[in-house]
Amino acid sequence: TGKTAIAEEVIKREIQKKNIKKILFLNSNRLAKEETTHKLKNIENSTKLTCNTFNKFLRDLFMEINPSQALNVNSLSFIEQHNFMIKECIKFLKDKIALEEWKKATLVDFSEKYKFDLIVFDEMQNCYFYDKFYELIDLLLNGGLINGRYCFLGDFYLQNLVSDSTTISKEKHPRNNLLDTREINLFKNVRNAKSISRQAPILSGLFKEKFPYVLAKSEHGNVISFFSKSRSEKIEKLENILKKLKSDEVEGNDIVLISNYRLNNHRNFISEAKISNYYNHIIDLTDQNIRNLNKNIKKEKNNSSIYFSTTSAFQGMESKIVIYIDPLETTDNIMFSDTNVLRPEMLAFNAMGRANTLLYLLWNSSFEKYYNERIKIIGNLSVN
Repeated sequence: TGKTAIAEEVIKREIQKKNIKKILFLNSNRLAKEETTHKLKNIENSTKLTCNTFNKFLRDLFMEINPSQALNVNSLSFIEQHNFMIKECIKFLKDKIALEEWKKATLVDFSEKYKFDLIVFDEMQNCYFYDKFYELIDLLLNGGLINGRYCFLGDFYLQNLVSDSTTISKEKHPRNNLLDTREINLFKNVRNAKSISRQAPILSGLFKEKFPYVLAKSEHGNVISFFSKSRSEKIEKLENILKKLKSDEVEGNDIVLISNYRLNNHRNFISEAKISNYYNHIIDLTDQNIRNLNKNIKKEKNNSSIYFSTTSAFQGMESKIVIYIDPLETTDNIMFSDTNVLRPEMLAFNAMGRANTLLYLLWNSSFEKYYNERIKIIGNLSVN
């Protein structure tokens, strides 16, 4: 519904103001953060802007405060790491004696270095549940959360990908922890072609009776489903799709293959497909920085390579064409922590909803009955 677009617009407007000295943009997703950073890097006064993921920002802050604790932090689980680092950072930022000693030793005012006039936080639903999260933000913001200026964007209902949504919604939802804020609901789909915006939320299994937003207007797009009884049949279908896209002169830049599994997982069949017959390379975005790939990537790629991402890593991103090779299949290998496994329906919604124009779904034949039942729901909703 355009959360990131709003974040970018807020920053563009605010950064031009004379009284703005420092703006912090945070995102929970590295690829999405890099994409936004790339879009904003050439705007005027961009030196006022700091862009980072929450994880990296917090870790950098923590390492300045207490680098000796690095090994202890790494031994903790993902969520425990964040809770520990946040606690230690808050303790330091509230200790006037420690701040003064740090200033004398480094000749840098720590509180000024990490104080911001505006904080814009995108995809905040993946971070706000940490212990003392709001207290840390309060200390980083000039004027704090009562008098300071901030813009928090997130889907706090449908995309709680890390922790138990019931506990979060009752105890740590922003509306229960922030005073005098204005809550704005985004309700128009602005990313997808109409057919994708109609089918993605229903086929994913997240919705059974209604659409979660006002449908997109563009009729220039389509959702194409295939059903396969075997791995080899799926591979053949993928190759045929890529062959057609290549014959239609579709550039590789506009294609992303998405799977619930990494490329080296035995359940992912992409490495067995003859993709190089049509596009020269597969660029794996799962653990890479989309803008900091090899500097010669454009020459090497020459629009003839395609991207790959796991469903979880593609959150906050989008592509003209998405080929989702295993919708709703089990995702027991993808975890944000030791105990929290991403739900298949959430991954499906994340992957399907990232396609702008064309969405290809390579289903296992075992899901055909499910698919047909969902298509009937979509038909009834469309009529109504």
